[in-house]
Amino acid sequence: MFRTITLILLLTFRATHADTLKQLLQSQKIPLSAFQELELNESVSGVGADQKDLAFLAYQQVKNNTLTGPLHLVIYSHATAAIRRKDLPVSDTGVCPGSPDHIQFIDEFILYSSSLSPSAECLLVLDRNLRLRKTLYGFGPLQIAPGQIVFIENMVHFSPVHPERLQFADLRTGATTELYPPKDDALRARLASENAAHMPSDETCMRMNDPCKPEEFDEDISSMGTDGKGRFAFIAVQSAQHAVQENKPSEIVPSQVVLYVYERRRNGWFYCQREIDDSEARSLQDELSSHFDQVAVRCAPALHVVPDLSTARYNPFSTQP
Repeated sequence: MFRTITLILLLTFRATHADTLKQLLQSQKIPLSAFQELELNESVSGVGADQKDLAFLAYQQVKNNTLTGPLHLVIYSHATAAIRRKDLPVSDTGVCPGSPDHIQFIDEFILYSSSLSPSAECLLVLDRNLRLRKTLYGFGPLQIAPGQIVFIENMVHFSPVHPERLQFADLRTGATTELYPPKDDALRARLASENAAHMPSDETCMRMNDPCKPEEFDEDISSMGTDGKGRFAFIAVQSAQHAVQENKPSEIVPSQVVLYVYERRRNGWFYCQREIDDSEARSLQDELSSHFDQVAVRCAPALHVVPDLSTARYNPFSTQP
């Protein structure tokens, strides 16, 4: 089964695991003169990034192997040598006490990501004045248009199924919209029907803590690409599996790989889907980033997106009923 996760991220920087603040500042060529000696010798965990003449840092102090205190933000202009600093209390960020992970510049915004678990992250949307504009709960942000992104929603890591969901966010207005999965998706409905035909007994479902709902199965968003003008596409690996014996691996029953193409129009979002095989999915990984237009013409978005909220409860931060 094709399961390689290849998200196309622009200007993304992974965490810098510096021992001290001094080392973190030096990694981004930020002058030390604006910081006190006591600060410079503090143990920290943080991430740094730069774009053109701008450098950005986000870090927390580490004491007894534990992150403590506020989130410290630093932005520095190499052109003017101006430094702006801000301390952001963790309580102001929402439920985001995670370890620093990465930074992404999107137009006038800075996206700072912290890791909460292997299946959950926080995305802090900051402006260039270090003001917190919004907190998003997900990972893998992809810019699909000026000031607009899609990202994978958080999931409960230890749960019987992991149905990944996609959400759209307009960074300038703060508006968000659920996009995937869409309601009445014919291919997902077909998989649910096949899953129902291979369902374990009620007794086995209860013993193995399996919800045994045909319409609930793993959905892995494995690749994404965009034209940067409001169209994007991704590959979803959809597979149902059930464990029938304790201490034995789950058995994958029905599965499929689907290419989805989404497009935003004046009257809303539209999508189309096409089933592909594993070899085609592998070949599309590079094409999604380098030849997006060639991928997008494989189907024409004509179905209006109405989000299917039936799996929203697997996102621990979901505001959906």
